[in-house]
Amino acid sequence: MGRHWHRGGVAVDLIADLTGGTYQATTTGLANNGLSGSFGQLHTKGPTTLEFTFTLVEAGTTTATLMTEESWGLTMFDLDGTAAAGAEQISVNKADHNGYTVTASTALDTTTSTGTKDIFLSPAGAVDNPSDPNQLTAAQQNVSVKFDLAGKNGFVVEFTNSTNGGRNFTFATSANIDTPAQAVPEPSSSLLILASSALLLYRKRQ
Repeated sequence: MGRHWHRGGVAVDLIADLTGGTYQATTTGLANNGLSGSFGQLHTKGPTTLEFTFTLVEAGTTTATLMTEESWGLTMFDLDGTAAAGAEQISVNKADHNGYTVTASTALDTTTSTGTKDIFLSPAGAVDNPSDPNQLTAAQQNVSVKFDLAGKNGFVVEFTNSTNGGRNFTFATSANIDTPAQAVPEPSSSLLILASSALLLYRKRQ
C-alpha cells in the first residue's frame, strides 16, 4: 500500500494477506494486484468471496507493529457495479474498527448489515475510477467508505465479487470523504503519506 511514517520517523508498511477463500484471477487480472498510482489494488475473478487481512508491519519486514502515537484509517474506493446492483460487496466485523465514514448521499447499500458486521453493497451502474484518493468527485465519494482504525494494527475485510468476470478492489489510507455516517469522530491523522506509495505486499497464507 503506501509507506507511512511515525512521528519518530519509523516507516511501516501495509501487508494484505489472503486468509479466506480460494483465489482466482482472470487471464490478465493478476497483474492488477499491488500498487496502482496512489492506491493499493486487489483483483478477483468472480463469483467469489475472499477474506483479506490487512496488517501494519515494520517496513521491509513481516513484523507486526502498532501505531500507538498515530491515528490512521483505510478507505475502500470504487464500490460500483454493472447494470445490476450488488456486483461488489465488502463486509467487516464491527469490532475490527472504530467507526466508518460515508457521504450523506452515499450510493452504498448498508441495509443488510447485522449486529456484528457492517456490509456495503455496490449500486447499479459504473462510476469513473478514481485517480487521486484526495481528489475524489462527488460520484466517487458516494461509492467509497473510510474506516477509522486508530489504535489497531490490522483489519479484516471480506470482498465479494458476484459477477462472472474480474473486479478490482481499491484502497488507500487517505481520502477526502468528510461526512460521518456514525457518531464516531473522524481521526485527525498526523501521518505523512508518501504520494509515491512505496510498497504493497500481497501474500497468500500457506
